Amino acid sequence: MNNALNVFENDKRIWSVSGYTPPVKFPKDYDRDIYLLPRSVAWGFGTWADRWNAVDFNRKTDYKSIVNDPQKKKIICSAGEDILGTIQKHPNSYGIPIYYYMRMNDKYSVVPTRSLVQNIGCDSTGEHFTRQTNKYSVELYHGEIRIDTAVEPSPAIIGEIKKFYSKPWYRKAAIYAVKKLGMYDFLLKRFG
Repeated sequence: MNNALNVFENDKRIWSVSGYTPPVKFPKDYDRDIYLLPRSVAWGFGTWADRWNAVDFNRKTDYKSIVNDPQKKKIICSAGEDILGTIQKHPNSYGIPIYYYMRMNDKYSVVPTRSLVQNIGCDSTGEHFTRQTNKYSVELYHGEIRIDTAVEPSPAIIGEIKKFYSKPWYRKAAIYAVKKLGMYDFLLKRFG
């Protein structure tokens, strides 16, 4: 982490460095130990004061309005639609302004292709997990990570990340139906 923070300090494309990567498929020909992710990964991350201070944590932005703005929604969801659920369920999460800032300013996180971090709060004891899930479980890597400053965003990897952080079509259809019936807010409060 400290090495990556030193190496990428002057690369203004980079907003943070993370130790966690979700369990996604990487292209077979991708041989780097890191990749650029157009979103923050809060589990095991570090950043610099100038990047942190660039984010508006004072809530001057109405994040719920993003849902009704097709252009902003497309940009914000380009690395996963889960941010919309976070805005709905946890509107005071510090991750929302970070995510918004990164997407609206083309910033990236440097992320390892093999995870160095495991979130142990996914067993329902964590802050944002009311039910146990194995979705984010990864096998921890204990080897060296080669830091490559020539790394560029990979559309294939970003596509896999977007799929990982987005609901499948059948869940979207169910949510749409529940909203049409006027039961969405009730069910969201009841079952999270």
